[in-house]
Amino acid sequence: MTFGAVKRIPISALATVALGFATPASPNEYRDNPPIVIDRVAEKQFLPIGELESVALITKNGKRFQLFGTGFLVSPCYIVTSFHIVFHVLEPEPGKDYSMKFHIGVAQNSAFLGSTKAIPVKWGCIGMAGANDWAILKLTTCIGARPDFGWFESADIPPGWLTGQHVAVAGFSGQNARGILSYSEGDVRTWDSPGHMLKYSASENEGQSGSPILMIIDGDLRVVGVNQGTLRADGVRDKSQFETYADDNASLFVPLADVLNRLDIKAMLDADKKLVGSHNLRFTTACFLMSQTHCKVYTQPPDGTNIEAYDPGTGHWSKTGDAAWIHPHPAVNLPNRDR
Repeated sequence: MTFGAVKRIPISALATVALGFATPASPNEYRDNPPIVIDRVAEKQFLPIGELESVALITKNGKRFQLFGTGFLVSPCYIVTSFHIVFHVLEPEPGKDYSMKFHIGVAQNSAFLGSTKAIPVKWGCIGMAGANDWAILKLTTCIGARPDFGWFESADIPPGWLTGQHVAVAGFSGQNARGILSYSEGDVRTWDSPGHMLKYSASENEGQSGSPILMIIDGDLRVVGVNQGTLRADGVRDKSQFETYADDNASLFVPLADVLNRLDIKAMLDADKKLVGSHNLRFTTACFLMSQTHCKVYTQPPDGTNIEAYDPGTGHWSKTGDAAWIHPHPAVNLPNRDR
């Protein structure tokens, strides 16, 4: 796959959207909680996450750019990302092409396996509040229905109940080489009342807008939000590294429960799952990578009746009525399953 000789930049470099003191996915690294790079070949639970690339070129100061961000599958054919990644303006222009390329999958060298076109179908009104900084795009190829990809189910937790919860963020950053997945964890702290978003203490790299905010619920990674950007108070707006989290240098995310449960959106996603494939074949692991826990590694087979699990003691996959075999953290590089 080849790409044109245009400059690759993250959306934050344009800084076209200003929501109070919030800026789209500027770098925000806490030295006591730095991000790590994910081995996407080994950690297959992150396969529903892909990189978005603008199809149309953006012109600024006489130069042409392609914008990049992150998106993630929430059903076989639909992905979620940030409004400002897709439209990069306060109001979409009628007739303009806002479609994007969605790069997904992983090869041994961390490159993407392929890409498909993504067309925006639903979005918030970013001019109203930061909580409306979301967009849903439909893929021309329903990658989420394929084995091992799947999608992230919604945690369905009201935004007000997320405070104090431990979450993770994973996404592709414009400051890293292509295909490098950045990952961090943190706690949900408080509301950012002007933007109606949630502050959290995970580090993020520049251009990581649109990344999923994940929780572990019932042994499964569930999405609770979409990364929006960073908060900068007076005196720290030009900084990108901090010793530790503070409310005036917070990372921000848009809670998604109310969005994904909106009647028209829920009906659209439910119909997609029913028509294309009701069984989520996503490979998952019941632990956070940076937490000192044990992991359960399992996947739901197509018949939906049993759990297919890997036993590190015997080195074999098997079907069992139990949740899964348990093995120590961190997750091992599991062998491929025969299907």
